[in-house]
Amino acid sequence: MKNKTKRIINFTSITEYKILEEYFENMVAKGWMLKEFKKGMMIFEETEPRELSFTVSLFYNDTPFDYPDYEKEHEYRELCKERGWTFCASNQVYQVFYKEKNDEAIPIYTDSYEEFNIIKKTYMKTEFISLLAFLPLLILGFSHTFNFDYRDILTNAGLFNIISPYFLVIIIISINAYPVFWIIKNKINISKGEKLCFPTNKGRVRRNILTWSLIGIYFIMIVTMVFTTTFHITILLLVAIPIVISVCIANYCVKRFRTKKHSRRYNIIFFIAGVMLSLALMMVVLIGGMNMIASLDIMNRENKIPPPENVKVLEVSDFTEIDSIERSTIYKKSSVFVPISISYYEIAEKISKKDRIILVDTEYIQCINKDVADFVFEGYMKKEFERKEKRARDYREWDDEQRAKEIENDIKEVDINNWEVDRGYYLYSNKSKIIIQKDNIIYILDGDMFFSEKQIINICKNKLKL
Repeated sequence: MKNKTKRIINFTSITEYKILEEYFENMVAKGWMLKEFKKGMMIFEETEPRELSFTVSLFYNDTPFDYPDYEKEHEYRELCKERGWTFCASNQVYQVFYKEKNDEAIPIYTDSYEEFNIIKKTYMKTEFISLLAFLPLLILGFSHTFNFDYRDILTNAGLFNIISPYFLVIIIISINAYPVFWIIKNKINISKGEKLCFPTNKGRVRRNILTWSLIGIYFIMIVTMVFTTTFHITILLLVAIPIVISVCIANYCVKRFRTKKHSRRYNIIFFIAGVMLSLALMMVVLIGGMNMIASLDIMNRENKIPPPENVKVLEVSDFTEIDSIERSTIYKKSSVFVPISISYYEIAEKISKKDRIILVDTEYIQCINKDVADFVFEGYMKKEFERKEKRARDYREWDDEQRAKEIENDIKEVDINNWEVDRGYYLYSNKSKIIIQKDNIIYILDGDMFFSEKQIINICKNKLKL
């Protein structure tokens, strides 16, 4: 009959490895002997309680890109055996040995300076270099933050894209802050001729609580973003796939370097190629995913949908008599800064011969306060002014100075007294599109009418309750 086994996840930093010795001693005293020590998991086998002493040593390749020297590893274990230690288990970094509590054995590390250098080099070759797996994700994340504009605060997905890379950096710092501190502190100790100072298990537990709390918050942010956004399954895939790609490629490289014997130079080139492939795959996934969302959005807009009940929007029937609506669509989004953002588009099937108004488009943006509304309004207008200037430059390149000057005069301020709003602009020379703001609410109106006409203004004011 097989003995019972217990699996325990291990997240101990290289600089905290001494904690493992006490942990293994306590476990075997309770009747659980270490059987296997994998990269992120320890497997214990049930046994008779014993009083043993453990020692954990670091044994790693010259660099992560080197093929393991198994002969050297065997010689190392024989040396430890000669010193009175019995081999227990190992993984890519740790070699674990034990002895009976009262037996004599020579310590594996007898020189603090040598031990410090081994710990520092192993940390740099393992935990520090593993951060490169997140490099493609961080590059993509920060590249998006540099293009931040008002549209990013209209949805939780947009906010997540902005916050995500900074939050990942905080998590990375929380994981690596103590190891860096340990190296600096003990470098000073070594220079003074003092012994190495190792952390306590309580300190490790506190650091793990902090790190896992941050990771938990990060995933709560993902869930919040996903399930408050249209097409949340697609968004979830867009968030998860780049992370999975980075981790899979990094793990593949590590396993390959340990199983395929190649030169260090070859492995470095292979790793760089893997990073480049990771970036390329992320771009393909993100672009494809965004195109999928766009296509789903277009399909959704083809439906006949009644106007929203909780928000006042313009309808074709407000301006003219119609027989029926050919198509009406609505698009909703929201975020913590913009609780309600609705676009409602309507086109008539048959038109009035009198005024020929057949379509109207209303975008309603309700922000949490006026400051956010000001940011959205000014961000929108910045885009409009940039559009106007680009079009004017294009016409000048085509030697049409007259049209360029007309374009430059496209945007005009509205009469805030007539509209009874805080501010607003006509966005085209024919004044068929307008943006207005009143307190924390923004309306962007578009259609076949001229919004500067008194009658149209009155209809809009009455319908939208301005």
